[in-house]
Amino acid sequence: MNNYVFVGNDETSSQFLRTLSADKYPSLIITGDDRKSGRGRKTKESPLADFACEYGINLIKTGKKINQELIDQLKNGKYDYFLIFSYGYILEKTFIDLPKKMSVNIHPSLIPKLRGAAPINRAVMNGEKKTGVTFFKMNEKMDAGPVIIQESCEISENITSIELKEKLIDIASQMFVSFDWSKFFPLIEQNENKVTFAKKITKDDLLYSTNYSAKELNNRINGLSEFGIKAFSNNKQIKLRQSKLIEKTSSNGKSTLTVENGRIILYTNNGSLEILKIQLSGKKIMSNKDFLNGNKITAGDKLCAEYSE
Repeated sequence: MNNYVFVGNDETSSQFLRTLSADKYPSLIITGDDRKSGRGRKTKESPLADFACEYGINLIKTGKKINQELIDQLKNGKYDYFLIFSYGYILEKTFIDLPKKMSVNIHPSLIPKLRGAAPINRAVMNGEKKTGVTFFKMNEKMDAGPVIIQESCEISENITSIELKEKLIDIASQMFVSFDWSKFFPLIEQNENKVTFAKKITKDDLLYSTNYSAKELNNRINGLSEFGIKAFSNNKQIKLRQSKLIEKTSSNGKSTLTVENGRIILYTNNGSLEILKIQLSGKKIMSNKDFLNGNKITAGDKLCAEYSE
């Protein structure tokens, strides 16, 4: 793909561009305006701004809605393609129809399955065995355009959303580079009867519950590894960041914690799992070993959703 505009807005889109060789870089990058983030609410640029500056690529920042001035500017560019990956804002038809050939979206799922905001997280949370990457021609409906190319990959049992994202970015870059964008290619309409959605992650998704089975909790912890599942133990707020299913049973009851041979084991109402990474509120993420070096877990301690449990 030559003479294309890349549209993205986060670390995922930045990582994708960094996997490409210089001859595959876009002519122009469009990204979101600077935003306030973090506890200090400091103004922060999109990761794509750093990439554009580093490699001398023209950059345009825009708000959630792309204005008419920018649309008029892009009309004069006569770009062949727009390539969109992890932009996060709705793009209107007037923008989508600007390139000479088409606007192409990269979506990290096997659409029509898992259309929407959080396909990587939901794939792991749902316990899916397979996912993939789809390049499709954009239209005004969300993730509904005809498919250009698609490639699948397996989801291993204990993979985290962070690990799966990196895997899918690599697959996407290989697909992008190996595909011949200069030749005619067929477009395959999606089967609307097979559509499922990957809705946005909410605060409620990040809360621990004593009602989860070991398998459900393991999928949830690993599927939300970049956020962490919030829980309480010994009146301390913690986040569960990574786990491993072990299916060991105990008569100690659900939500019971034990330490066995240097491993933190959490028993549920159905099976158990090993906590591999954990984070105290306001602290860095730690391995289970590092956590135990400074924090004591007594056999029978409970993991709670709230102090009152």
